[in-house]
Amino acid sequence: MSGRDLKAFVLQHRSRYQDMQEQNHLVTRAMAGYSSDRYRQIDYEEFKSITNKYKEKGELSKQKVKKLQSRVSKGHEQSLVKQHNVVWENSWKGYSRNSLNVEAECDAAVKQLVENTKIFDKEFSNHIQQSVLGRENDVEKFKEAIIEPINDLTGDLKHRMKHPTNDPSIPLEERQEEEERIMDQIDHVKHQSDAVFRWLQQQREALEDDLEKSDILNQGSDTQMPSLD
Repeated sequence: MSGRDLKAFVLQHRSRYQDMQEQNHLVTRAMAGYSSDRYRQIDYEEFKSITNKYKEKGELSKQKVKKLQSRVSKGHEQSLVKQHNVVWENSWKGYSRNSLNVEAECDAAVKQLVENTKIFDKEFSNHIQQSVLGRENDVEKFKEAIIEPINDLTGDLKHRMKHPTNDPSIPLEERQEEEERIMDQIDHVKHQSDAVFRWLQQQREALEDDLEKSDILNQGSDTQMPSLD
């Protein structure tokens, strides 16, 4: 063993011996009820109190973040609802106007045909009466297909403005189902409105064609209001 190895060996074992003596000294003082002047005693209650304070601060911060997210989501949803409400209100006004205009045009055309032809036989009178009744039925179908769904949709949107679906107490699946239901209703109304407008255009063209032919007793448009199921 060289001199360097011997020195390292002595220092290593001396250090271990001193550590053991220090440990025995601390154990002896602790068993006698004395505290060490080299180590500070840990106050676990103080650490527990500090930990609880940090937890409370963290929980408050978490609640603030949730409130902020809820406000942002609520504001975005209300903005969309207002936009949809304006669009559907304008659409409802347009559909109502078109319905009244078509009904007025039909009535005026029937009256004009009667005055021009001076035909008052029973068969023609029955034909006119059935035509008028058919128009009234078509108007009722129009209301059921377009006006009433738009009114329902407007009511749903107003309800959503007063009672937002981003309430944390409402399950996420239930909120998603409600949104999907409204989107399906919007698509359904749009599909119905497209079908009705196509039918109105066909009726207008058929009526113009009948007016040109002036063949009242044999005119009888074959077009019927499409099924809106």
